[in-house]
Amino acid sequence: MKLKRLISGILHGSEIESEFTFFLLYLRSLATSEITRLQLFDLAAEKDAFKNIAKYMKQISVLVEKWRYGQADACEAIAEKIPSETLRDFLVRFAQSIRAGEPLITFLTREFDSYMRSYPEDNLRRVNKLRHLADAYSAIFTSGVFLSTMSFLAAALIFMEFSIPLLIAVVSGTALGMAFLASLIYRAARPDGILIKEKIKTRYRRLLEIGFILAFALSPILFILMYNHSFTLSITLLGMPLLADGIGGKLYVNSVKKREEIYPSFVRNLVSYTAGGVSLLVALKSVLITNYGKLTPMLHRLYAKLKMRVSPFIAWRSFEVETGSELIRRMDTILVDTLYQGGDIEEVGKLMDRVYTEYMAARLRRYRVVSYFQGILVPVHIAMCALLGMMESFFKMLFKYIQLVSRIVPLGYIPPLEFINIYFIFVMVLFSLTNTLAIYFMEGDSRYSFLFFMGLFLVSGSLAYQGLYLLTEQFLSSIRIF
Repeated sequence: MKLKRLISGILHGSEIESEFTFFLLYLRSLATSEITRLQLFDLAAEKDAFKNIAKYMKQISVLVEKWRYGQADACEAIAEKIPSETLRDFLVRFAQSIRAGEPLITFLTREFDSYMRSYPEDNLRRVNKLRHLADAYSAIFTSGVFLSTMSFLAAALIFMEFSIPLLIAVVSGTALGMAFLASLIYRAARPDGILIKEKIKTRYRRLLEIGFILAFALSPILFILMYNHSFTLSITLLGMPLLADGIGGKLYVNSVKKREEIYPSFVRNLVSYTAGGVSLLVALKSVLITNYGKLTPMLHRLYAKLKMRVSPFIAWRSFEVETGSELIRRMDTILVDTLYQGGDIEEVGKLMDRVYTEYMAARLRRYRVVSYFQGILVPVHIAMCALLGMMESFFKMLFKYIQLVSRIVPLGYIPPLEFINIYFIFVMVLFSLTNTLAIYFMEGDSRYSFLFFMGLFLVSGSLAYQGLYLLTEQFLSSIRIF
């Protein structure tokens, strides 16, 4: 139970950290309007864009409004329960500011400016740490490949009965070390998911989620059905459904990223019109003269809904769901609430542009490390599987020869031929899983990244395995040794 709470705390703390930048921007933006602290807590508590932080804002509001706590006391009481050090320290400083009678705008301006000054440096340090962790993981993986192959060679040559559990222990120990480093990568990367977390989804997103479930259901079934017929084909079929849905998911994520690239241009144009005192509807009509690529049809539907007097909450929410981007939803929440609360939209537009630029630059730096990491793991994994295929072909023929010799000269324990298949399946699947987790924890775009890389490792590994197996078998048969 303690381990479960620890893991839950780490994951929840990471989710809070990923929301905090935009949450602080939200508070700073609303502070440009005539809003009280309690109203600010109430508004923040309703926002799905910061749902991991919103629940703590709701608890503060309940303590103040129903239990008659002072605002400073409520902030300090809730801060003690928060697993994120960043949010916890912020609420403690907020409580101190309230006790000192400091104006809300003064406190939030200072906090925002201080946070944004350190934001690029913090992200650069995280990226450097990620690179070091990537190098450490790659070293353990390559060492693990060497250990697993050399251990198998030793076990095959000494013919000792204890060699089988020793092999399993070596591979499992290496995988545990890789999994531990993968968890450190997750904590250092603090990946922020690309896709919006909403119950309402577009049709294509629903199809992808159905495919996600089917991929996990079909993979083991296909593996079990084909295992007795073909070892390599069973591994390929284990990965194919995962890879297929992963490719679809990756394509969808890439289209969402393109919308995110265009979105700042829309915000700048909208801010320039509304800052002049133009109503939101008129500003949107003027903004739509410009072409925003894949965002254009979604913006036209947003304008049509607002023109038909559909609730602004529903209209903007449907636009956010259509874009599929969590980042756009967060920025939309800040933009729309500032407009409807009467905040200084010109000042807020500059703040939004600053945060958006820094955030995208930090993401790009992390993606460079991810590309570097993938460039090491994928080729080494394929080479490992090819080596395993060559070894299986060689040792299967060797064991057959040894079994013939053992009828004349007793050789002690001879590993069963079936063990070779089981051992190599174990190595391929286990290392595929740990490598997938490491890349997924560093990239963190969506769960379709997990499907894609797991399928890629299994399919490419099994094909490399089969290719070297057949080549080695043909070579050995041609020289007539066995």
